[in-house]
Amino acid sequence: MEGHTITRGELEHRFQSHPADAMNTKEVHDGIASALLEATDTCVGLTGGPTPEQSLAVRKIEEGLFWFKAALDRSDGPRL
Repeated sequence: MEGHTITRGELEHRFQSHPADAMNTKEVHDGIASALLEATDTCVGLTGGPTPEQSLAVRKIEEGLFWFKAALDRSDGPRL
């Protein structure tokens, strides 16, 4: 299977600003961020002192939040 050639239009969509302007989108952003904050805080508490693995786990959760927000903002909005 050959790779997908990324078009100029796709690049423009990826690099343009996608603000959470709709109130329901902002609420979804805030809700997911809050849920992941609680989950991350629990994980940090369970794993004890700072370790490279703990740091990486926290970073990956942050990365997941970033990609979730990008997916939501680049879509037609949340499906509630």
